[in-house]
Amino acid sequence: MNWTASSKKGIFRNKNQDSFVAVSRMIEKKQYALFCVADGMGSTEYGELASQYTVKAVENWFYQNLLDIVKQKVNEVLMRKTLYILLQNINMEIIKNLNQQDISAGTTASILLLTPYHYFFVHCGDSRIYKVKKQKAVQITQDHTAANFIKTMGECYKTRKYSDNVLYSCIGIIKNPEIQTGSGILYQNDGFILVSDGVYRFICIENIGLLHADELTEYALQNESNDNVTAITVTLSSKRNQFYQIYQRWLSYFKW
Repeated sequence: MNWTASSKKGIFRNKNQDSFVAVSRMIEKKQYALFCVADGMGSTEYGELASQYTVKAVENWFYQNLLDIVKQKVNEVLMRKTLYILLQNINMEIIKNLNQQDISAGTTASILLLTPYHYFFVHCGDSRIYKVKKQKAVQITQDHTAANFIKTMGECYKTRKYSDNVLYSCIGIIKNPEIQTGSGILYQNDGFILVSDGVYRFICIENIGLLHADELTEYALQNESNDNVTAITVTLSSKRNQFYQIYQRWLSYFKW
């Protein structure tokens, strides 16, 4: 497994409110990895505090709690529930520690966990996770924007106009945000892209494919992105024998 990461201050921004984490570890001789992009909301006074707290809390969970979860051999549903609870707890901690001090701090959060044979994600806001297969990127998270919400509500709501960057759900502002979870099986040569909206609003991720993260952020800035830009790209190794992978994946169904 290989990954690249890049985060840069936007041309028209005074500071970079984005945060990210990319970490891996070996558990029972198998590799686990965690990735997170958190885009501190510019409409809040201290969005960078919320994004920094989020990625730090996610990293701490990865090193302090994941081992026990793996040993319990929880199934796919329970792992998704665990990640949901993790993000909900982060949300409540931000509200408790920052908002009670009259500090306005909100952030998006897109978290990807890779286990030996599965991927899991938990998400809130308008950062995105794409799954890449044969250089074709497909978005697997939903944008929690007012504009996207209106699109899903049908014809009677289409007369209402909202900016694409107005969020109806985020971390650190409301007590019960909408949180999306998902999971699936990993295959040879799968890849993933995590990006803040400062990237995907200025380049077409679906058509570019799996580039180095620094190339994605640089292309977005060259296209005059007016926001901070953050990207993580992940490529799975294809060195292992495919039949061995299928066999191990079959065995994993009895463990998850």
